[in-house]
Amino acid sequence: MSKYPHGQEHPADAIGSVVTVARIATGECEETSKERSEIAKLAAEKIWKR
Repeated sequence: MSKYPHGQEHPADAIGSVVTVARIATGECEETSKERSEIAKLAAEKIWKR
């Protein structure tokens, strides 16, 4: 997570997260385990690059 100049962390994108959860709950957007694992892999790579 990126930080402000004084070390404070940026707030998470709460509205975007809520919209995604709502889409999954209503069936508009389906998320498979393969997609989740790909997302997790990319996130892990970015974290470990630091």
